[in-house]
Amino acid sequence: MLGDVAPLEGRLRIGASVRIGYLAQAQDELQPNMTVLDALLEADPRLTVGEARAYLARFLFTGDDVFKTIATLSGGQRSRLALARLSRQEVNFLVLDEPTNHLDIESQEVLEAMLRDFNGSVLLVSHDRYLIDAIATQVWVIDPVAKHMFAYKGNYSAYLAEKEKDTFSAKAAEQDQKAKNQRQRERSKEARRKRKEAEKRKQEAEALEARIHAKEQELKEITQALERASKAQRVDEVQKLGERYQSLERELEELIETWANLV
Repeated sequence: MLGDVAPLEGRLRIGASVRIGYLAQAQDELQPNMTVLDALLEADPRLTVGEARAYLARFLFTGDDVFKTIATLSGGQRSRLALARLSRQEVNFLVLDEPTNHLDIESQEVLEAMLRDFNGSVLLVSHDRYLIDAIATQVWVIDPVAKHMFAYKGNYSAYLAEKEKDTFSAKAAEQDQKAKNQRQRERSKEARRKRKEAEKRKQEAEALEARIHAKEQELKEITQALERASKAQRVDEVQKLGERYQSLERELEELIETWANLV
């Protein structure tokens, strides 16, 4: 369909009104030395700088993020930028190759929202069953035994459910699938929320551990300084070091308590 590989047999005809947009895994079309802002303006020169920055914020590029060069972006950030560029192009048929690769939870939600709002057709190649269940209205099934492909109208869960039944009511199945889809979306969002919270708690705990180690090292150094000052009978210095030691102990206790609550 993209014209990169010739059909093995037969012929391919693209409709005159079809405008294809392609999201590759590697995002090779992004120029490494270009900034995030310039990359979007290149895709849609009609945008003002303010409009472009506001639009990029929808794809989680805020503040000075828009001035980062593409070479410095992570894989997930490059994917979000590619999505932003693609959504500004006047296309009505999207071809997406494993779009959730490298994406974190927030970025996956951005992708899902974008695809829900897209008014054209989407050809999605993905191993992400959550995304397929949330987005797909058809599943193209390739039967390796019968050596043919057919289009099933419904998402992946509906297809699996129908495979397990010999017969079922189309209306009942549609209503049941809508309820299942809603429950699946809610479970997916809850699972993503919990993973995000766990990641945040882990980062906070690691930061606290570093502070705890620093405080412990400082206590060790003050203990040594106290021993030296005591031997030299420097009373004022002993008093000041003792006060600092007590203050550090209190700070350390508070940090350890906070860390314990996190882990």
